[in-house]
Amino acid sequence: MAKQQQSKSSATLAKLRALAEENLKVNQSSTPDYSSPPEEKLRINHELAVHQIELEMQHDELLQSRAELEKSVGRYAEFYDFAPLGYLSLGRDSRILDANLTASTMLGVARSLLKGVHFKAYVVPEDYAVMDVLLEQVFTKREPGCIEVRLLAGKTETSQTESALSFRTLRIDAAMHNDDYGCRVILSDISEQKQTEYEFHRMTRALRAINECNQSLLHINDEKELLEKICGIMVDIGDYKMAWVGYIEHDTNKFIRPVAQAGLEEGYLKTMQLTWADVGRGRGPAGKSIHTGQPAVNANMLTDPDFEPWRKEAVARSYASVLSLPLKAENEVFGCLCIYSSIPDAFDTDETRLLSALADNLAYGVFMLRTRKAHEEAEEKLRESESRYRSLFQNQHTVMFIIDQQDGAIVDANPAATSYYGWTHEELCRMNIKQINQLTDKEIQVEMQRASTEKRNYFLFRHRLADGSLRDVEVYSGPITIEQKSLLYSLIYDITDRKRAESQLLENQKRFTQALEATHAGVWEWSLETNNLIWSEEIWSQHGLDRSKEEPTFELWESIVHPDDRDMAIEAVTTAAAKHTELTIEYRVFYTDGSVHWLMSRGKPLYDEQGNAERYIGTVINITNQKQTEEKLIDYKKSFDLALLGSKTGFWVRELKTNELFWSVTLWALYG
Repeated sequence: MAKQQQSKSSATLAKLRALAEENLKVNQSSTPDYSSPPEEKLRINHELAVHQIELEMQHDELLQSRAELEKSVGRYAEFYDFAPLGYLSLGRDSRILDANLTASTMLGVARSLLKGVHFKAYVVPEDYAVMDVLLEQVFTKREPGCIEVRLLAGKTETSQTESALSFRTLRIDAAMHNDDYGCRVILSDISEQKQTEYEFHRMTRALRAINECNQSLLHINDEKELLEKICGIMVDIGDYKMAWVGYIEHDTNKFIRPVAQAGLEEGYLKTMQLTWADVGRGRGPAGKSIHTGQPAVNANMLTDPDFEPWRKEAVARSYASVLSLPLKAENEVFGCLCIYSSIPDAFDTDETRLLSALADNLAYGVFMLRTRKAHEEAEEKLRESESRYRSLFQNQHTVMFIIDQQDGAIVDANPAATSYYGWTHEELCRMNIKQINQLTDKEIQVEMQRASTEKRNYFLFRHRLADGSLRDVEVYSGPITIEQKSLLYSLIYDITDRKRAESQLLENQKRFTQALEATHAGVWEWSLETNNLIWSEEIWSQHGLDRSKEEPTFELWESIVHPDDRDMAIEAVTTAAAKHTELTIEYRVFYTDGSVHWLMSRGKPLYDEQGNAERYIGTVINITNQKQTEEKLIDYKKSFDLALLGSKTGFWVRELKTNELFWSVTLWALYG
């Protein structure tokens, strides 16, 4: 390189010397005088030698400057071609006049193919207008300008849903140059900046949405209103396409029931038929998030095979991705929050984490609303219960005590108690139940044991009133808790009169039984509604039956009635039941030993409060002896009549009370 430089320098010097000699001949008007003294010649030679050296030095400086200039031009060319920014020269119609390598890389076209091509050919059609405005401003008004455009070369092949993030974005700074060789353009790839701005705005929207949702959680007290508000915030502030909340159904199909939604839905939820079972329609984001309890993301609905059942309807509404978040309370999933975006891969890790926190807050809010509602309902029921208790306790009819289980002290008494016992409320509350109950502790224990054995829910005690009189009472008691203290709630019913009536009834029943036993009468009862029969012990013995082997039925009764009397007896019973009249029948029955016995049954209907006959009650007596006596009397009468007829003796009978006169046949014949 140095030899080439030296050779080039020598050639240049020779050329310059020839030019100098030629110019000297032209500029000299006469022949120079060479007769100068030697001193002068020496001086001139010295001057010429110094001048030559100066010229050589100047020449060397010029050569060095030229080399540095050429080197600088080479560096400038490298800076131009490989600069981080793209440089273009554009004509008025956007034709590319010149471009550096960076610009060709940004446009995705070789530099040799760029010259003469319209720059707008690489820009999305939607940005043509801003390009035209920029060129008009730069070429006509001679004012510099700046715009942002999207390049077709930056669009992803799989992106079917166009958005700001689907294209590479360039910033164009343009200005005219003094030489009018088109306008100078600087291209800056701001795609990452745009992505960062988008992520920032997206996270900002998510944070704003979460803040609004938290505010709603604090101020809304209705579950349905809260869910609809949250969905609305996701759409209006979060800038998502659609949001909905679904609750799980615990049925055989395990359906997911949408309960709230907002945004561009247009009947989409009706077409989903979602389930959280592990089947085809349960493998979408909603089903997955519910049966796994974890967030489920569908980053691209166009490519995910699990989204096939809903893809057509989703694309029709410009949905591109969806995030489903489980709603959990006490570690149990009860629903999901689904958020839809028109951008593929819209839910990154950070956004999913933020929205998961929102879903957790929403689930907690729903749980708290339900808990609060249940608490309010419980309090309302408690108030109603206390009101009913107070209303019942303060009534004037049933005597009530509240007693301390530990020592038997009377804690409270209602007005009916003060009226019944004759002490004031204050006096009763200073008393012990043992001052009223006249049974000894041992007798009380015996009564409690007896009640347990007889499976009674009440006790029979004898209580003393303020006037000293004693009354028999039934006491119904049960434990209650008031202000965390266990007490006994007792209802007292006076049964003195009832016991007296029961005693009288038992006495009457005893007499009645004795009378039946004396007359050997049996008692029966027949329910017209159920057709059931009740027979006393005497009935069974009168009919020659064993009650341990049979049940009282009409079929059984008909089977033992004498065949000659059966139709008559059945008709008499049927007629009486139909007309609700009294029943009297005489019939014969067969005993197992073959003997025949006469029975007479009498019955009468009993009526309910509305006057309708509901059952019959009656008696049965054995009239076999009576019937045998009647048969003997008939036989005696026949014999007497035959004897009178044979003796040709007439007779007459006169009834003194009625003055009726009876003549025998013979007497009529005697008198002609």
